[in-house]
Amino acid sequence: MSFYQKKGQTTLTGIDEVVISTVSGDFEIEGVDEPVSEISWDVIWEKENCDVEIVRNDNKLIIRFDDKTNIVKFFGITINTSVGNLYKAKISIPIDVLKKTSISTVSGSIKANHLKGGRVNFSSTSGDIACDDCTSDELNINTKSGDIRLQQIEAEKKCTFTSLSGDISAFDIDTAYIACSNKSGDIKIDSLSENTQYFSANTVSGDIAVRNLPSDSKIVTVSGDIMIKNNHPKVSWKANTVSGDINILTTHLDAKVTFVSVSGDAIFKKRKPTIEGKNEYTFGNGTGGEINAKTVSGDLIINTEEGTSSPIVEKSVEEKLSKHDPDAERIVYTYLQGIITLEEAKEMLKILEYDEQQSDKLIEAMLAEFKGKNIITEEENPEKEQEVCEDEEKSS
Repeated sequence: MSFYQKKGQTTLTGIDEVVISTVSGDFEIEGVDEPVSEISWDVIWEKENCDVEIVRNDNKLIIRFDDKTNIVKFFGITINTSVGNLYKAKISIPIDVLKKTSISTVSGSIKANHLKGGRVNFSSTSGDIACDDCTSDELNINTKSGDIRLQQIEAEKKCTFTSLSGDISAFDIDTAYIACSNKSGDIKIDSLSENTQYFSANTVSGDIAVRNLPSDSKIVTVSGDIMIKNNHPKVSWKANTVSGDINILTTHLDAKVTFVSVSGDAIFKKRKPTIEGKNEYTFGNGTGGEINAKTVSGDLIINTEEGTSSPIVEKSVEEKLSKHDPDAERIVYTYLQGIITLEEAKEMLKILEYDEQQSDKLIEAMLAEFKGKNIITEEENPEKEQEVCEDEEKSS
Protein backbone atom coordinates (compact mmCIF):
# COMPACT_ATOMS: atom_id res chain seq x y z
CA MET A 1 0.00 0.00 0.00
CA SER A 2 1.26 3.49 -0.90
CA PHE A 3 1.08 6.45 1.46
CA TYR A 4 1.04 10.17 0.66
CA GLN A 5 2.19 12.90 3.03
CA LYS A 6 0.82 16.44 3.05
CA LYS A 7 1.35 19.37 5.38
CA GLY A 8 -0.84 22.39 5.95
CA GLN A 9 -1.93 25.13 8.31
CA THR A 10 -4.64 27.72 8.79
CA THR A 11 -4.92 30.88 10.83
CA LEU A 12 -6.77 31.03 14.16
CA THR A 13 -7.37 34.75 14.05
CA GLY A 14 -10.85 35.43 15.44
CA ILE A 15 -11.38 31.74 16.29
CA ASP A 16 -12.52 30.62 19.77
CA GLU A 17 -13.57 27.03 18.99
CA VAL A 18 -11.98 24.28 16.88
CA VAL A 19 -13.67 21.02 15.83
CA ILE A 20 -11.45 18.32 14.30
CA SER A 21 -12.93 15.06 12.98
CA THR A 22 -12.27 12.02 10.81
CA VAL A 23 -13.95 8.74 9.90
CA SER A 24 -10.83 6.58 10.24
CA GLY A 25 -7.18 7.09 10.98
CA ASP A 26 -5.28 8.08 14.10
CA PHE A 27 -4.86 11.54 15.60
CA GLU A 28 -1.78 12.78 17.43
CA ILE A 29 -2.54 16.12 19.06
CA GLU A 30 0.32 18.25 20.40
CA GLY A 31 0.02 21.53 22.26
CA VAL A 32 2.70 24.04 21.19
CA ASP A 33 3.76 27.47 22.42
CA GLU A 34 4.38 28.96 18.99
CA PRO A 35 3.15 30.08 16.58
CA VAL A 36 0.09 31.20 18.56
CA SER A 37 -1.88 32.38 15.52
CA GLU A 38 -2.27 29.17 13.54
CA ILE A 39 -3.05 25.46 13.71
CA SER A 40 -0.91 23.13 11.58
CA TRP A 41 -0.95 19.48 10.54
CA ASP A 42 1.26 16.80 9.04
CA VAL A 43 -0.94 14.15 7.42
CA ILE A 44 -0.36 10.73 5.87
CA TRP A 45 -3.11 9.70 3.43
CA GLU A 46 -3.85 6.35 1.85
CA LYS A 47 -4.85 8.05 -1.42
CA GLU A 48 -2.95 10.66 -3.39
CA ASN A 49 -5.73 13.20 -4.03
CA CYS A 50 -6.98 13.49 -0.45
CA ASP A 51 -6.89 16.75 1.48
CA VAL A 52 -8.48 18.37 4.53
CA GLU A 53 -11.73 20.30 4.41
CA ILE A 54 -11.79 23.62 6.29
CA VAL A 55 -15.04 25.39 7.21
CA ARG A 56 -15.25 28.71 9.09
CA ASN A 57 -18.45 29.67 10.85
CA ASP A 58 -18.05 32.98 12.70
CA ASN A 59 -15.63 32.19 15.56
CA LYS A 60 -15.79 28.42 14.97
CA LEU A 61 -13.30 26.49 12.82
CA ILE A 62 -14.15 23.00 11.52
CA ILE A 63 -11.41 20.78 10.08
CA ARG A 64 -12.39 17.43 8.52
CA PHE A 65 -9.69 14.90 7.66
CA ASP A 66 -11.79 12.92 5.17
CA ASP A 67 -11.73 12.32 1.43
CA LYS A 68 -14.55 14.28 -0.24
CA THR A 69 -13.84 12.97 -3.74
CA ASN A 70 -15.96 9.84 -3.40
CA ILE A 71 -19.02 10.28 -5.63
CA VAL A 72 -22.18 8.20 -5.32
CA LYS A 73 -25.15 8.37 -7.71
CA PHE A 74 -28.52 7.58 -6.17
CA PHE A 75 -31.67 7.76 -8.36
CA GLY A 76 -29.98 10.23 -10.68
CA ILE A 77 -28.70 12.42 -7.82
CA THR A 78 -24.94 12.87 -7.41
CA ILE A 79 -23.77 12.87 -3.79
CA ASN A 80 -20.28 13.59 -2.49
CA THR A 81 -19.57 11.36 0.52
CA SER A 82 -16.77 11.28 3.08
CA VAL A 83 -14.69 8.15 3.26
CA GLY A 84 -11.93 7.25 5.65
CA ASN A 85 -8.68 7.48 3.73
CA LEU A 86 -6.69 9.06 6.54
CA TYR A 87 -3.86 6.93 7.93
CA LYS A 88 -2.46 9.29 10.55
CA ALA A 89 -2.49 13.01 11.30
CA LYS A 90 -0.20 14.92 13.63
CA ILE A 91 -1.85 18.19 14.59
CA SER A 92 -0.20 21.08 16.43
CA ILE A 93 -2.51 23.37 18.41
CA PRO A 94 -1.29 26.52 20.19
CA ILE A 95 -1.92 26.50 23.94
CA ASP A 96 -4.00 29.07 25.87
CA VAL A 97 -5.74 30.32 22.72
CA LEU A 98 -8.99 28.35 22.29
CA LYS A 99 -12.03 28.37 24.55
CA LYS A 100 -13.19 24.97 23.23
CA THR A 101 -11.45 22.12 21.40
CA SER A 102 -13.28 19.01 20.16
CA ILE A 103 -11.48 16.00 18.62
CA SER A 104 -13.44 13.03 17.26
CA THR A 105 -12.80 9.89 15.25
CA VAL A 106 -14.92 6.85 14.40
CA SER A 107 -12.42 4.01 14.11
CA GLY A 108 -9.10 5.58 14.98
CA SER A 109 -7.20 6.33 18.17
CA ILE A 110 -6.44 9.71 19.75
CA LYS A 111 -3.23 10.64 21.56
CA ALA A 112 -3.01 14.11 23.08
CA ASN A 113 -0.07 15.72 24.83
CA HIS A 114 0.59 19.10 26.43
CA LEU A 115 -2.77 20.63 25.54
CA LYS A 116 -3.83 23.74 27.42
CA GLY A 117 -7.08 25.59 26.89
CA GLY A 118 -10.69 26.00 27.95
CA ARG A 119 -13.06 23.09 27.42
CA VAL A 120 -11.50 19.99 25.78
CA ASN A 121 -13.57 17.11 24.35
CA PHE A 122 -12.32 13.78 22.93
CA SER A 123 -14.56 11.10 21.42
CA SER A 124 -14.05 7.84 19.53
CA THR A 125 -16.33 4.99 18.56
CA SER A 126 -13.87 2.09 18.47
CA GLY A 127 -10.46 3.60 19.22
CA ASP A 128 -8.36 4.19 22.33
CA ILE A 129 -7.92 7.66 23.79
CA ALA A 130 -4.76 8.69 25.67
CA CYS A 131 -4.14 12.08 27.22
CA ASP A 132 -0.94 13.20 28.95
CA ASP A 133 0.07 16.49 30.59
CA CYS A 134 -3.07 18.44 29.73
CA THR A 135 -4.59 21.49 31.46
CA SER A 136 -8.12 22.77 30.90
CA ASP A 137 -11.24 24.13 32.57
CA GLU A 138 -13.17 20.96 31.65
CA LEU A 139 -12.07 17.63 30.16
CA ASN A 140 -14.61 15.23 28.65
CA ILE A 141 -13.59 11.88 27.12
CA ASN A 142 -15.97 9.38 25.56
CA THR A 143 -15.34 6.09 23.75
CA LYS A 144 -17.57 3.10 23.07
CA SER A 145 -15.18 0.17 22.63
CA GLY A 146 -11.77 1.63 23.41
CA ASP A 147 -9.64 2.21 26.49
CA ILE A 148 -9.09 5.58 28.17
CA ARG A 149 -5.61 6.24 29.62
CA LEU A 150 -4.69 9.49 31.36
CA GLN A 151 -1.89 10.99 33.40
CA GLN A 152 -0.95 14.42 34.71
CA ILE A 153 -4.34 16.01 34.14
CA GLU A 154 -5.45 19.38 35.53
CA ALA A 155 -9.05 20.46 35.07
CA GLU A 156 -10.21 23.40 37.15
CA LYS A 157 -13.91 22.50 37.07
CA LYS A 158 -14.47 18.84 36.19
CA CYS A 159 -13.47 15.67 34.34
CA THR A 160 -15.89 13.12 32.87
CA PHE A 161 -14.69 9.79 31.43
CA THR A 162 -17.10 7.37 29.74
CA SER A 163 -16.52 4.00 28.03
CA LEU A 164 -18.86 1.15 27.14
CA SER A 165 -16.47 -1.79 26.82
CA GLY A 166 -12.99 -0.49 27.62
CA ASP A 167 -10.89 0.16 30.71
CA ILE A 168 -10.47 3.59 32.28
CA SER A 169 -7.12 4.20 33.96
CA ALA A 170 -5.82 7.52 35.26
CA PHE A 171 -2.81 8.68 37.25
CA ASP A 172 -2.23 12.05 38.91
CA ILE A 173 -5.57 13.83 38.40
CA ASP A 174 -6.13 17.35 39.76
CA THR A 175 -9.74 18.47 39.42
CA ALA A 176 -12.66 19.56 41.58
CA TYR A 177 -15.17 17.05 40.19
CA ILE A 178 -14.58 13.68 38.48
CA ALA A 179 -17.11 11.19 37.13
CA CYS A 180 -16.27 7.81 35.52
CA SER A 181 -18.77 5.52 33.84
CA ASN A 182 -18.19 2.11 32.30
CA LYS A 183 -20.10 -1.00 31.25
CA SER A 184 -17.70 -3.94 30.97
CA GLY A 185 -14.28 -2.62 31.92
CA ASP A 186 -12.23 -1.74 34.99
CA ILE A 187 -11.86 1.73 36.47
CA LYS A 188 -8.52 2.51 38.13
CA ILE A 189 -7.80 5.98 39.46
CA ASP A 190 -4.37 6.25 41.05
CA SER A 191 -3.83 9.41 43.08
CA LEU A 192 -6.48 12.10 43.10
CA SER A 193 -5.36 15.52 44.31
CA GLU A 194 -6.51 17.14 47.55
CA ASN A 195 -8.50 19.63 45.43
CA THR A 196 -10.98 16.93 44.38
CA GLN A 197 -14.29 17.54 46.13
CA TYR A 198 -16.49 14.87 44.53
CA PHE A 199 -15.85 11.52 42.82
CA SER A 200 -18.28 9.07 41.25
CA ALA A 201 -17.62 5.81 39.41
CA ASN A 202 -19.89 3.07 38.13
CA THR A 203 -19.37 -0.06 36.06
CA VAL A 204 -21.40 -3.19 35.36
CA SER A 205 -18.84 -5.98 35.14
CA GLY A 206 -15.51 -4.49 36.18
CA ASP A 207 -13.47 -3.66 39.28
CA ILE A 208 -13.08 -0.15 40.65
CA ALA A 209 -9.86 0.85 42.41
CA VAL A 210 -9.23 4.37 43.72
CA ARG A 211 -6.40 5.92 45.73
CA ASN A 212 -6.91 9.17 47.69
CA LEU A 213 -10.69 8.97 47.50
CA PRO A 214 -12.20 12.40 48.31
CA SER A 215 -14.58 12.83 51.22
CA ASP A 216 -17.69 12.99 49.01
CA SER A 217 -17.79 9.90 46.76
CA LYS A 218 -20.13 7.31 45.27
CA ILE A 219 -18.92 4.00 43.77
CA VAL A 220 -21.16 1.35 42.21
CA THR A 221 -20.34 -1.93 40.44
CA VAL A 222 -22.50 -4.97 39.69
CA SER A 223 -20.05 -7.89 39.45
CA GLY A 224 -16.70 -6.40 40.44
CA ASP A 225 -14.71 -5.58 43.55
CA ILE A 226 -14.28 -2.11 45.01
CA MET A 227 -10.83 -1.24 46.36
CA ILE A 228 -10.27 2.07 48.16
CA LYS A 229 -7.09 3.50 49.63
CA ASN A 230 -7.79 6.65 51.60
CA ASN A 231 -5.88 9.37 53.44
CA HIS A 232 -8.74 11.79 54.18
CA PRO A 233 -10.01 12.12 57.78
CA LYS A 234 -13.59 13.02 56.77
CA VAL A 235 -15.72 10.72 54.65
CA SER A 236 -19.12 10.69 52.99
CA TRP A 237 -19.01 7.57 50.86
CA LYS A 238 -21.50 5.30 49.19
CA ALA A 239 -20.17 1.99 47.87
CA ASN A 240 -22.47 -0.63 46.35
CA THR A 241 -21.69 -3.93 44.65
CA VAL A 242 -23.76 -7.03 43.90
CA SER A 243 -21.27 -9.90 43.80
CA GLY A 244 -17.97 -8.26 44.73
CA ASP A 245 -16.15 -7.27 47.90
CA ILE A 246 -15.62 -3.75 49.21
CA ASN A 247 -12.04 -3.29 50.44
CA ILE A 248 -11.10 -0.11 52.30
CA LEU A 249 -7.56 0.66 53.46
CA THR A 250 -7.70 3.92 55.38
CA THR A 251 -5.87 6.02 57.93
CA HIS A 252 -7.42 6.89 61.31
CA LEU A 253 -11.19 6.60 60.81
CA ASP A 254 -13.74 8.64 62.78
CA ALA A 255 -17.02 7.78 61.12
CA LYS A 256 -20.26 5.83 61.20
CA VAL A 257 -20.38 2.78 58.95
CA THR A 258 -23.56 1.16 57.64
CA PHE A 259 -23.21 -2.21 55.92
CA VAL A 260 -26.11 -4.19 54.46
CA SER A 261 -25.53 -7.56 52.77
CA VAL A 262 -27.48 -10.73 52.02
CA SER A 263 -24.62 -13.20 52.53
CA GLY A 264 -21.54 -11.06 53.13
CA ASP A 265 -19.67 -10.22 56.33
CA ALA A 266 -18.21 -7.05 57.82
CA ILE A 267 -14.52 -7.66 58.56
CA PHE A 268 -12.43 -5.15 60.54
CA LYS A 269 -8.66 -5.47 60.73
CA LYS A 270 -6.13 -3.73 63.02
CA ARG A 271 -8.82 -1.52 64.60
CA LYS A 272 -12.26 -2.57 65.77
CA PRO A 273 -15.32 -0.31 65.93
CA THR A 274 -16.00 1.40 69.25
CA ILE A 275 -19.71 0.61 68.87
CA GLU A 276 -21.24 -2.34 67.02
CA GLY A 277 -24.94 -2.71 66.25
CA LYS A 278 -27.07 -4.46 63.67
CA ASN A 279 -25.61 -3.40 60.32
CA GLU A 280 -24.15 -0.30 61.99
CA TYR A 281 -20.67 0.38 63.32
CA THR A 282 -18.98 3.44 64.82
CA PHE A 283 -15.27 4.23 64.63
CA GLY A 284 -13.99 6.83 67.11
CA ASN A 285 -16.74 9.31 67.95
CA GLY A 286 -18.38 8.88 64.55
CA THR A 287 -18.20 12.61 63.87
CA GLY A 288 -16.01 12.46 60.75
CA GLY A 289 -18.73 11.38 58.34
CA GLU A 290 -20.49 8.27 57.06
CA ILE A 291 -19.72 5.21 54.96
CA ASN A 292 -22.73 3.46 53.44
CA ALA A 293 -21.88 0.08 51.89
CA LYS A 294 -24.21 -2.47 50.31
CA THR A 295 -23.50 -5.88 48.77
CA VAL A 296 -25.51 -8.96 47.90
CA SER A 297 -22.86 -11.66 48.26
CA GLY A 298 -19.67 -9.73 49.01
CA ASP A 299 -17.81 -8.73 52.15
CA LEU A 300 -16.93 -5.33 53.56
CA ILE A 301 -13.28 -5.29 54.64
CA ILE A 302 -11.96 -2.22 56.49
CA ASN A 303 -8.28 -2.09 57.39
CA THR A 304 -7.60 0.96 59.54
CA GLU A 305 -4.00 2.09 59.83
CA GLU A 306 -2.89 3.41 63.21
CA GLY A 307 -2.27 7.13 63.58
CA THR A 308 -3.78 10.24 62.06
CA SER A 309 -4.70 11.15 58.51
CA SER A 310 -1.15 12.15 57.62
CA PRO A 311 0.50 10.23 54.75
CA ILE A 312 1.25 6.63 55.62
CA VAL A 313 4.92 5.90 56.24
CA GLU A 314 6.11 3.17 53.94
CA LYS A 315 7.00 -0.08 55.67
CA SER A 316 9.86 -2.35 54.78
CA VAL A 317 9.19 -5.11 52.28
CA GLU A 318 9.54 -7.86 54.89
CA GLU A 319 7.20 -6.16 57.39
CA LYS A 320 4.61 -5.37 54.73
CA LEU A 321 4.61 -8.88 53.34
CA SER A 322 4.48 -10.59 56.71
CA LYS A 323 1.28 -8.76 57.69
CA HIS A 324 -0.44 -9.23 54.33
CA ASP A 325 -2.15 -6.04 53.17
CA PRO A 326 -5.82 -7.16 52.98
CA ASP A 327 -6.34 -5.56 49.57
CA ALA A 328 -3.27 -7.33 48.21
CA GLU A 329 -4.32 -10.57 49.90
CA ARG A 330 -7.71 -10.42 48.20
CA ILE A 331 -6.12 -9.79 44.82
CA VAL A 332 -3.66 -12.68 45.15
CA TYR A 333 -6.32 -15.14 46.33
CA THR A 334 -8.49 -14.13 43.39
CA TYR A 335 -5.56 -14.98 41.12
CA LEU A 336 -4.85 -18.29 42.90
CA GLN A 337 -8.49 -19.28 42.42
CA GLY A 338 -8.16 -18.71 38.67
CA ILE A 339 -10.56 -15.76 38.49
CA ILE A 340 -7.99 -13.26 37.20
CA THR A 341 -4.66 -13.70 35.40
CA LEU A 342 -1.22 -13.17 36.89
CA GLU A 343 -0.78 -10.04 34.79
CA GLU A 344 -4.07 -8.59 36.03
CA ALA A 345 -3.15 -9.40 39.64
CA LYS A 346 0.19 -7.60 39.33
CA GLU A 347 -1.51 -4.61 37.72
CA MET A 348 -3.89 -4.32 40.68
CA LEU A 349 -1.02 -4.74 43.15
CA LYS A 350 0.76 -1.87 41.42
CA ILE A 351 -2.15 0.40 42.31
CA LEU A 352 -1.52 -0.57 45.95
CA GLU A 353 2.09 0.63 45.51
CA TYR A 354 3.66 -2.83 45.24
CA ASP A 355 6.68 -2.92 42.95
CA GLU A 356 7.59 -5.96 40.86
CA GLN A 357 9.76 -7.53 43.56
CA GLN A 358 7.18 -7.02 46.30
CA SER A 359 4.44 -8.50 44.12
CA ASP A 360 6.49 -11.61 43.30
CA LYS A 361 7.40 -12.23 46.95
CA LEU A 362 3.81 -11.75 48.11
CA ILE A 363 2.43 -14.10 45.46
CA GLU A 364 5.07 -16.70 46.31
CA ALA A 365 4.28 -16.51 50.04
CA MET A 366 0.52 -16.67 49.51
CA LEU A 367 0.92 -19.55 47.04
CA ALA A 368 2.75 -21.58 49.71
CA GLU A 369 -0.07 -20.89 52.20
CA PHE A 370 -2.67 -21.78 49.61
CA LYS A 371 -1.01 -25.11 48.78
CA GLY A 372 -0.52 -25.89 52.49
CA LYS A 373 -4.22 -25.47 53.23
CA ASN A 374 -5.15 -27.72 50.32
CA ILE A 375 -2.76 -30.47 51.54
CA ILE A 376 -4.24 -30.37 55.05
CA THR A 377 -7.74 -30.61 53.64
CA GLU A 378 -6.81 -33.59 51.49
CA GLU A 379 -5.20 -35.34 54.49
CA GLU A 380 -8.27 -34.76 56.66
CA ASN A 381 -10.78 -36.15 54.22
CA PRO A 382 -9.44 -39.80 54.17
CA GLU A 383 -9.52 -39.89 57.97
CA LYS A 384 -13.12 -38.77 57.97
CA GLU A 385 -13.99 -41.40 55.36
CA GLN A 386 -12.26 -44.11 57.46
CA GLU A 387 -14.23 -43.06 60.55
CA VAL A 388 -17.46 -43.32 58.60
CA CYS A 389 -16.56 -46.83 57.42
CA GLU A 390 -15.74 -48.00 60.97
CA ASP A 391 -19.05 -46.63 62.24
CA GLU A 392 -20.90 -48.50 59.49
CA GLU A 393 -19.13 -51.78 60.43
CA LYS A 394 -20.04 -51.40 64.12
CA SER A 395 -23.66 -50.70 63.28
CA SER A 396 -23.84 -53.85 61.10
